Amino acid sequence: MNMHESVGTAVGTLFGAISFVVGLAVMVFWMVVAWRAMRAHERIADAWERSAKGETDPNAVKPCAACGKMMPKNYTKCLHCGHTQP
Repeated sequence: MNMHESVGTAVGTLFGAISFVVGLAVMVFWMVVAWRAMRAHERIADAWERSAKGETDPNAVKPCAACGKMMPKNYTKCLHCGHTQP
């Protein structure tokens, strides 16, 4: 084996290693993207199922009867004016 053949072999090996690392990084990236998409789909499906059953979001808001400012539906007393909700 002469010098030119050994340099070519080293360059080929280096190129192969770099290609492997880049391929691995791309694979991990798409796995993360797919995982996040799956989580988002599950949340949408759960919300759709809850709305179909007539369940409401406990964090939803409603206006205060006295001052009209928005407040969470599950609160019985307005945080702005102190009015007790019916």
